[in-house]
Amino acid sequence: MKVQKNSKKNIWRALAALLIITATIAVFNYENIKDYYSYTFKVEHFIPGDKMYLKKEFLNDGAPMVATFRAIRPLTIEEYAVTHYWYNEKEADAKYAEIDFPEKTFLIKSPQDIDKSKLKRSGSFLIGTYKGHNTLKFQDLTTDKISSHNFYEIIPEKTIISNEDDSVMMPPNYIWADEKIYISSDLVSSKR
Repeated sequence: MKVQKNSKKNIWRALAALLIITATIAVFNYENIKDYYSYTFKVEHFIPGDKMYLKKEFLNDGAPMVATFRAIRPLTIEEYAVTHYWYNEKEADAKYAEIDFPEKTFLIKSPQDIDKSKLKRSGSFLIGTYKGHNTLKFQDLTTDKISSHNFYEIIPEKTIISNEDDSVMMPPNYIWADEKIYISSDLVSSKR
């Protein structure tokens, strides 16, 4: 009889430990779980080459532009030495080591946005062609906090892109990582 009581206690202890471990993993991976859930259940899925349209609720939301994003990365030691005119290699290495990069690579607002007035004039609301999906870190436009989100890489329609936005501020000691343009997965649809 005593053996059964101890085995039941051990089962309850194991279940409690499993629950605590699962809850701990969920808390520390909340952003990843949220992004996975959002991509799996809340946003529309595309295949490369699909046409993407701006959702109608975002067309008349009062904002004149739709933000696009581009990836930035920290300068390498060589790029840092050239851009800061360090001729002494040891001095450049020491200064570079002092720099605190908050993230290795992340997205910031691109200087080219999608102009809603041009989009309305075109009549099709086509913003571009789908190239791929990524869950990426980005700098939030309202809080400047870096968090993760689902983005679609697009080839934008050239006729709806605005001129360069001079208000885009590149963080010090970063440069553009590539030429890819991203848009939030929440903003697009496959329907006109």
